[in-house]
Amino acid sequence: MADETGGKYTILPEFSKFPALPVRNSLWLLRLLSLLIAAQRLLHRWKPGIRIVRHTVRTGQGHPVPMIEVSAAGSADPSPALIYCHGGAFFMTYAAIHLDNAQHIARETGCKVFVVDYRLSTSAPFPAQFDDCMACLRRVVERAEEMGVDPARIGVMGDSAGGALAAGLAQRAKDEGIPLRAQILLYPVTDASCSSPSAQAFTDTPLWTAGANRIMWDIYLRGGPTDPPPRYASPAHRQDLSGLPAAYVETAEFDPLRDEAIAYAKRLAATGATVRLNQTRGTIHAIDTVPTSEATRAAMGKRVEAVRELLCLHEGAEA
Repeated sequence: MADETGGKYTILPEFSKFPALPVRNSLWLLRLLSLLIAAQRLLHRWKPGIRIVRHTVRTGQGHPVPMIEVSAAGSADPSPALIYCHGGAFFMTYAAIHLDNAQHIARETGCKVFVVDYRLSTSAPFPAQFDDCMACLRRVVERAEEMGVDPARIGVMGDSAGGALAAGLAQRAKDEGIPLRAQILLYPVTDASCSSPSAQAFTDTPLWTAGANRIMWDIYLRGGPTDPPPRYASPAHRQDLSGLPAAYVETAEFDPLRDEAIAYAKRLAATGATVRLNQTRGTIHAIDTVPTSEATRAAMGKRVEAVRELLCLHEGAEA
């Protein structure tokens, strides 16, 4: 089937012209790509009414982790909170679009969003990124009252590679008895095996491809996935998903990550967890890159609804 632009896939026109990211198994090239994203981020501007607080959190090994607290000015304390693990294949820094996502969620829900500036896989492989995000989650949980956070309404959020980090945080939190209310997973990475139909078939999709996906794991795990991968690195490899928090899982139709995300959502639902699965159509990986698209706007609306329903409401309140 061809789309309106004559392409191979039925992709919406606003997404079909994107080239594939130039991902190569070269640390210097990937570092350059991340630097370009950091440079573009300098143009970002916070919207009026957004309050920013910058924190530095230390891991158990003493590594400093920058964390940006984003909230709507005047929002009531204690507020619900999300630990936001940004996407970028584990090797790219956070982009302006991640900051926009954080402030949109904060403004529309009254939730405090904590954006974690974790170490990148080009400088340190797993578990550095996961450890950084876990340290930030612990900080918010342990100092909830001081930070104006409701400890009963804390969740995790992540897009793409950040989805793997967020899902892994939810798993470890469950194992350690840390109460979480929700996990918001946006076109998430979940499976290091790259064995799903979409992860094998979509070799030439815009922006993200099956080949780039495999390289991402090679860099992240230094040499490629083992069988099984390290604990918490690949969320789909966890055998028992029972007891994990409610989830919103969003997928893009022409994304190598699509099928593994759907499978993870279905496994969560099979345990009895509340799961909201939003399968967007005609879309590609990281649809946020076109914020003016009607598909993106609709997805943003679904995310806000999910955060309000799964995280912001008090226990027992009507949705």
